[in-house]
Amino acid sequence: MKTKHFTNYQETLDYFFHSRPHGTIKLGLSRIIKLLELIGNPQTNFDALQVAGTNGKGSVTRLLSTIFTELSYKTGANYSPHLTCFNERITFNNQLITDEEIIELANNIYDSVDTMDQISEEMKPSFFECTTAMAFKYFEKKSCEIAAVEVGLGGRLDATTALNPAVTAITSISLDHVKTLGDTIEKIAYEKAGIIKERTPIVSGTDRSEAISVIEKVAHEKKAPIYLYSKDYDYELVKSSIDDNIFNFYSKEKDIKKIRLRMNGIHQMKNASTAIMVYLLYCEKRGIKVAEDSLKNAIWHANWPGRFEKISDNPLIIVDGAHNPEGIDALIANWQIYFGNIKPVLLTGMLSGKDYTHIVKALSEISSFVIITEPNSPRDTDTSIIVKEYKKQKKDREVSYVPNHKSACTKALELSEQKRLPILITGSLYVIGYLKEIMKTLEFKKQIPGGVF
Repeated sequence: MKTKHFTNYQETLDYFFHSRPHGTIKLGLSRIIKLLELIGNPQTNFDALQVAGTNGKGSVTRLLSTIFTELSYKTGANYSPHLTCFNERITFNNQLITDEEIIELANNIYDSVDTMDQISEEMKPSFFECTTAMAFKYFEKKSCEIAAVEVGLGGRLDATTALNPAVTAITSISLDHVKTLGDTIEKIAYEKAGIIKERTPIVSGTDRSEAISVIEKVAHEKKAPIYLYSKDYDYELVKSSIDDNIFNFYSKEKDIKKIRLRMNGIHQMKNASTAIMVYLLYCEKRGIKVAEDSLKNAIWHANWPGRFEKISDNPLIIVDGAHNPEGIDALIANWQIYFGNIKPVLLTGMLSGKDYTHIVKALSEISSFVIITEPNSPRDTDTSIIVKEYKKQKKDREVSYVPNHKSACTKALELSEQKRLPILITGSLYVIGYLKEIMKTLEFKKQIPGGVF
């Protein structure tokens, strides 16, 4: 009988967060392959759909999880990072893994992890490799038939690439994590294209020509059928309004009209179209009849917290985890589509290592007041750099640094009430989840019904 090393949820998380620090990046497949071997290669017991990309990969993963859950498949999903709690990383039929299941899985893989720790520092599994192994073991335990798996970082050397997926997808590609993945679109595209497997269909949602050429080259080398956005599949906007968007999907295989989507943003219609294309290819590969009504129902019920999400009507509060230039550009475009020239109170926390100059300039132009708080990240960061950059773009009285999250939320609500403005919460995924939860708990004076929003 195996020794129980963990008896409660918190000590389990403490072990993974502190013994192999959260945020430490260790790329390469040797450790995850060895760890999976030691725990019985659970990844061979379910079909997988692997999703990479700079932005949108979490949304596509969630959409796929919802589609197959709606179709009555036993469906797993694996995400990174989480917003508010570790459990968000692993789901079964869109339900979060329980605390008790996390404890059980941690005990299950502990001896294997410890064995690798003893080999060398290099072979010591990272935080992400451990959580990936736990996810795959969980899918095996739940007898999953299919799992949608979001790549953590890059693709070629990411732990999730130990999978042998049925279909792969790459969403968008832009400059992000340049110190790790490379400083050009071509280099980043090459890392993302590393998920492409021999003769395995790949759906590419990027519209950057320099990225497409790299992905096409890798697909050709792997003899992998490739399906490109705007060439092999596309969408047409019918209507965009908060929490109720409608679009048509077109592909060489099938057209689907009047698809309703609660997830907000023009980019989400593109993400939904990418997920639909993955679904169609999976059906073709496995000889399954396309269930159009169930597919449309699933997309309507899909939700993805923290992505242009409305969490309050009065005052209007939008939460969006845009944390790189491409994500910020999409956020701003969507804000203007839904709310025109209304300038919100901006509540933000972000890492100083990002391309903060572009992000700060863009967000300054659409906001009235800016409240900056700490990003609550495991990575080293200097928020004073961000504050100074905002003060270059706006008047001093329009910029506040409030390190405490609750105090920052309170100040945003006070400004919203005084100026009768909506609130936009954006920045690092490490902070927006906390700010969102705090906002839900605060007692605040409601705006006048029928206000300007």
